[in-house]
Amino acid sequence: MLFRSVAASLALALAATAATRPRYGGVLRIETAEAIKSLDPLVAVAGRDAMASRHVQSLLFETLIVLNEHAVPQPNLATSWQHDASFRRWEFRIRPGVRFSDGAALNAANAAESLQPSMAGIGCNAQAAGTDVVVAECKAATPDFKSRIQAKLTGRNGNFQSHEFRRQANGTGRER
Repeated sequence: MLFRSVAASLALALAATAATRPRYGGVLRIETAEAIKSLDPLVAVAGRDAMASRHVQSLLFETLIVLNEHAVPQPNLATSWQHDASFRRWEFRIRPGVRFSDGAALNAANAAESLQPSMAGIGCNAQAAGTDVVVAECKAATPDFKSRIQAKLTGRNGNFQSHEFRRQANGTGRER
């Protein structure tokens, strides 16, 4: 009798442990209350489905920095950043070892290319400086730049209108 109790307890413990281990690969299915119209982070989504779109995008794509609960910028894909005295030139050092969902390594060149469309909207230009630094040059002083640059790194070519992007998003997010 004691043996059966111990065996049953052990079986339950093993089943519980197996259920909590991460599973890699496969398909992630997410149920949302609203339809997601686009995974393209450059498409402005408004209305009831905006929150669902932003949530799913956050699983697929990452930003250089994130804002904490006090709106203070924290490292994400950028491990550090600095600016010049005029707040017109910003440098972001890219975290090493990051990979896109297709296995390609993130580097400064593809990060800058991916950021360029959203940076143009705030009067800035992104370019690579070596393999691990993205430089943003702005036309005007932009002291709040790191709070404004929430652009998601979405792929190695930044071409969101392409058939390939619509078929399969290529991000660096945790559910890539």
